[in-house]
Amino acid sequence: MVRNPEKPPGILVPVPAPTRRPGLTPWANLSRPPGSGAPDTGRGVSGRVFRGVAAGRTWWLALSLTIPLALSCTREAPAPERARPDFSQHNLLVVTIDTLRPDRLGCYGYREAQTPHLDRLAAEGARFAHCYASAPLTLPSHAALFTGRYPFAVNVRNNGTYFLRDAEVTLAELFRQRGFATSATVAAYVLSSKFGLAQGFDAYDDALGSGDLLRTFTSEIPAAEVFRRFRRWLDRRGRGRFFAWVHFYDPHLPYAPPGEWAERFAADPYSGEVAYVDAHVGRILDELEARGLAARTLVVATSDHGEAFGEHGEEGHGVFCYEENIRVPLIIRGSSVAAGTVVDERVQLVDLMPTLLELYGIAPPDGLQGRSFVPLLRGEGGEEPPPVYFESLLPQEDKNWAPLTGVVAAGHKYIALPEPELYDLAADPHERHNLFRERRRTAHELDQALRELLRSATASGEGRRVLSAEDERQLRALGYVSSSSLRAQEMIDPKQGIVVDQAIKRVRRELEAGAADRAGAALDALRARFAEVEMPELYSLRHEVAAARGDETAALAALAEGSARFPEIEQFPFKRALYLFDRQRYDEVERLSRELLARNPRYSQALILLGRVAEKRGDPAQALGFYRRALEIEPRSAALRKRLAETLLASGELRQALELYEELTAAGSFDEAGGELCKIAMLHSRFGHLDRAEELFRRGLALEPRGVHYLSFAFILATNHKPEEATATMKIALEQYGAELTPEQALLARRALDQWRRGG
Repeated sequence: MVRNPEKPPGILVPVPAPTRRPGLTPWANLSRPPGSGAPDTGRGVSGRVFRGVAAGRTWWLALSLTIPLALSCTREAPAPERARPDFSQHNLLVVTIDTLRPDRLGCYGYREAQTPHLDRLAAEGARFAHCYASAPLTLPSHAALFTGRYPFAVNVRNNGTYFLRDAEVTLAELFRQRGFATSATVAAYVLSSKFGLAQGFDAYDDALGSGDLLRTFTSEIPAAEVFRRFRRWLDRRGRGRFFAWVHFYDPHLPYAPPGEWAERFAADPYSGEVAYVDAHVGRILDELEARGLAARTLVVATSDHGEAFGEHGEEGHGVFCYEENIRVPLIIRGSSVAAGTVVDERVQLVDLMPTLLELYGIAPPDGLQGRSFVPLLRGEGGEEPPPVYFESLLPQEDKNWAPLTGVVAAGHKYIALPEPELYDLAADPHERHNLFRERRRTAHELDQALRELLRSATASGEGRRVLSAEDERQLRALGYVSSSSLRAQEMIDPKQGIVVDQAIKRVRRELEAGAADRAGAALDALRARFAEVEMPELYSLRHEVAAARGDETAALAALAEGSARFPEIEQFPFKRALYLFDRQRYDEVERLSRELLARNPRYSQALILLGRVAEKRGDPAQALGFYRRALEIEPRSAALRKRLAETLLASGELRQALELYEELTAAGSFDEAGGELCKIAMLHSRFGHLDRAEELFRRGLALEPRGVHYLSFAFILATNHKPEEATATMKIALEQYGAELTPEQALLARRALDQWRRGG
């Protein structure tokens, strides 16, 4: 790494690293050159895949074994062997930055980047040039990262509608078993503990500060708050080794960097969000350094997926699996990792768990699908890497389009869709030239290899078995298999669907601007143009437009029709129940919520909605029952525990309320909530805990100095036999905040002052 004199001080840009891994000639070079007109002879991938499978080998191993011997002359001299890295006595910090494209970082060659801290990590450690996520979605990708298993294996395929089963073994569980303190700080609702990733974490901070438990799907917290919470955990963790996961969400749509970053990146707000997160990654690194932890902490920085800027029609992520969607940065820094290392071999996020387990000397569990890339860190390698598997079920589940699966192998990317795609990534890294028609044999064999990969993992932990007719039917129905599937041929290809998706976004922009009539007209034009398209989102959009126009009948009808057309989608009846709740039609809300729970007993939002209905009906005891059931599903939800505490308070169950408030306070849930701290202080005073009440009042007033809080604190001080401080505090209430007090409160304050002055 060198400094670029054209950039501001502190900004690092990459130069060729002397420790770049030697490797084989790319597989893409074995196929005919683009435009050569030569037939597809099969010398690249064709003709090799099934021979390996038929011989009972893992198919990617079979691929690697068929490299022509003539290629041996292209191999560079092997790098000197390095000692096996051993981090068993080190801490582990995993940082995931949502929606981060590698090509927006300085260490990956972006000259306009302002990412000095991530660049420094790469300069001091290893940077992986080609790392892939398994899915362009946050929850499935993180589930794969922390289990070492693909989304189809752990059955976490989409955001919000799946959860990681307790039977899965997570990285956190294994580290906790070895005596590590484990902590997670997550910044977005899609990683809420109820979705299963909290397994193995002693502390899982997913409190997002939202008081609305029913409308929180897009809730997030900014990088500054993520850093503050991680630092607070460091303060409280005690001694010993730790494994911490820190998740940042900021580079996600809509791009809105705060403060100085908004000004510096007015023309490129996405890069502003990236720079803002990088600054807080730097604060974490500085914090480790200041505490003397940096030298004995292995740091891993990566992302869950990339982001599209319209390269293939998509703005954002979730639908496609092109390079901009699933290529992610991966940086590892730690002692015995050679500074400036650049690894060219393909790796995947599912490889991270087995790699970390090997580095820390922890035996891997059965069923891992990733492979350790520790040899690459040691300067070894040479084998053709296993195929990269990727998928997105969002097109199928959210949009009624064909699902997307595929593999990257031997320099080619194959995407199984009704209109299948094949790309030579070495010759065409931006995936502009679909080679499917020109290299059908290669595409066919990769398609068959994709089937084999899915089939072999379907029975994970049970051994290999023959694919039955029923297995095939199930795989086809679930969209697991290839473009030759009859189901896939009958569904809309996302490449066509994305045109509809962009039109839907234009309607939403009109709604966000408050132009309900223009939104309605745009929606009518969309439906007329794409009359044959059936998408769940179109029904949701009809509901939103009708609701914005105040047309209750049309709004409810759209949701009812959506439920009838897509009965498996739970959001339609829930949205209908929520809409009716706002209109105080509680009997209908209760019926819909109970129907949802009958279908899905883990639907915690339906329980919360029933609790809200019970509160509206004046039955807090019944509300408590619903909230407790919801808490069994989301035991770590700070917002839900807070709601339960408030309901306990309203029910007169003060001691239970206080116990729950204290748990929340100890966890730091009210560290920035002065009013809540003062309320809890008053509750302590009811039980005679005057010293604790004083402590909480002082903290609360420092955060939220209000007249009523000073008034209450003064009475606590007087009761605790501190008349002078009580008098001074009451004067502050009257003289500095008197305008905030009601006439009754001001009169009470003056009378108390008169009494204290007389020594009463």
